[in-house]
Amino acid sequence: MIYGTVLCLGDSMTFGARSEFGRGYPEELSKLLSDHFKQEWTCLNEGVNGECSIDVLRRAFPLVRDCASLPGPKWGCLMVGTNDSKNPDYPIDLYRDNLVQMIRIFRRFHIPLLLGTLPRVKGDCMPCFDTARSNAWIDKANAAIRILAEESHQGVVDFSDMESYLVDGVHFAYAGYVEMAKRWFARVTEH
Repeated sequence: MIYGTVLCLGDSMTFGARSEFGRGYPEELSKLLSDHFKQEWTCLNEGVNGECSIDVLRRAFPLVRDCASLPGPKWGCLMVGTNDSKNPDYPIDLYRDNLVQMIRIFRRFHIPLLLGTLPRVKGDCMPCFDTARSNAWIDKANAAIRILAEESHQGVVDFSDMESYLVDGVHFAYAGYVEMAKRWFARVTEH
């Protein structure tokens, strides 16, 4: 039997917050990969609700190191930044550097990495978001993600057009996480 592992790293959008069935994209991606390859694929859900990019960076090294020690093929999926937009004064260059440092960690352990762009927040969402200012920050973050991906030769998965799946202005219902899994899956299976 061949075993594969995908390390899914991020915040509540990775965790699957607000999914009515408690499943995020990692659980759905695991099923898609296992069915497609007729192998045992495990997608590790390392999404933590409320975390910003610096928080994810601080957790990244041991998670990537442990993933690298597992047998079989490996991938990484990284999507983080929505919580950073709660403070629209958070410098984009620091956000970008947090991503750069995480890319370096994945490279150190020879794990290919895909970067996910961020969906914009919608309407009068949670009071900790200023919708207009948060979306302006998210637009800058998505531009930084795309440039960084090109510079560092990382794949990008676009989630910026998924506002229609939002159930609370920030998180998806289960159908949104299924759609995310399909988009990650499409990029993983291109290689």
